Amino acid sequence: MLEEQRYIDTILNVSLQLREGEALSINSGERNMSFAQKVAQKAVEISGIPVKIVSIEEGEVKEVFTVDPVHKEMIAEDSQSKVLLYLSEPLDLSILEDNTLKEIAHNPPLLQGAGNLCPPQLDRPVAPFAIAPVPTASWARRIYSGEKEPLRSFWSFLSSFLPLGDTFLNDWITVLRRNVALVKAINALSPTHLIIKQEEHALSLPLLATSQARQSLHHLPPDRVFLPRISARGISFLTDPKGSEGTIRSSLPFRLLAERVKDLSLIFSEGNITSYDANTGMDAVQEALSIDEKARKIGLCTLVEELTDTTHFPDDIPPEFMGSVSSFITLGGGESNHLKNLDLYENEEDLQEKTGMNISLLKADIPFGSRDTDIDMIDRDGHTVPLMRDGKFVLYTE
Repeated sequence: MLEEQRYIDTILNVSLQLREGEALSINSGERNMSFAQKVAQKAVEISGIPVKIVSIEEGEVKEVFTVDPVHKEMIAEDSQSKVLLYLSEPLDLSILEDNTLKEIAHNPPLLQGAGNLCPPQLDRPVAPFAIAPVPTASWARRIYSGEKEPLRSFWSFLSSFLPLGDTFLNDWITVLRRNVALVKAINALSPTHLIIKQEEHALSLPLLATSQARQSLHHLPPDRVFLPRISARGISFLTDPKGSEGTIRSSLPFRLLAERVKDLSLIFSEGNITSYDANTGMDAVQEALSIDEKARKIGLCTLVEELTDTTHFPDDIPPEFMGSVSSFITLGGGESNHLKNLDLYENEEDLQEKTGMNISLLKADIPFGSRDTDIDMIDRDGHTVPLMRDGKFVLYTE
């Protein structure tokens, strides 16, 4: 399938930006092994050296083998720089069916299985590392049950937010350059607040003064750039957990503690959720907010341009791609990569105390974006600066 070939090219040339002489290691479950071999075959053409594939099942290494280039290896092993790729499988929320919401919320391994455990904040990347979900026929059948060609529908959905057309590599370059320019323009204004407007609702969201907005590219010294998540296309802000005021409403159904939540409305005062309501999933919301005291605060806000083509959206958007199709706030923990000099902090408690960043076990992404969403920034001088109109960025970046 042409989209699959372009997806592989995107993983290697955009996400990992693999170079000649770099030693790629691919971690994959058995169900993704065929796809891993296709990635490895393409990778050896770029790197010119063997690619390692590590088969992992239930957290244990089952087998390790290599895919060799056609030509003899020319680069000494001790001079190779390491590059890592994890081919992820969809969250299997069915394994949590025998657990209560309380058990999931207060058991970190189960919380991780639900996709709502906040990752460690002081782990530092030592090599380019990317995570890429693998679109498989079995996954497609779960999402598009009853359709004649579920995998075709799945690829159409992915193509709505991932550049996979005829000019996909140039399209990716355009997207990344645009986001770099946007972040530069935003940070030059030193915004103090975001004002999110949704028809009859508005939320004032203070930004953490010690942080900066960032796009999804990561940098490793001296000059290595990579994209850790292939589906990440937004611009994110670390928020001050003490000052959110107003109301925000979810725009799409989403998963929380493995339960489907729809039409969630959150009211904030002095940074805390003081009231909430939902059409479905109220019990999951209540349990999630009880995980710890920081779970009732916003740790992060990510802005994503709204898509014009939503005809291939499934009724239940996979959690792995939710952050690609809508702007969202994150209840609970933020992301420390918005801060500088992370080696100065002894632990997460020290990080929270000295920077004001929200630290929580919970990480719950709540989609709020739509084509009716407007967002303003308040800059350092107190001026209102339009950032998004009708779900599209309008900030001038030249």
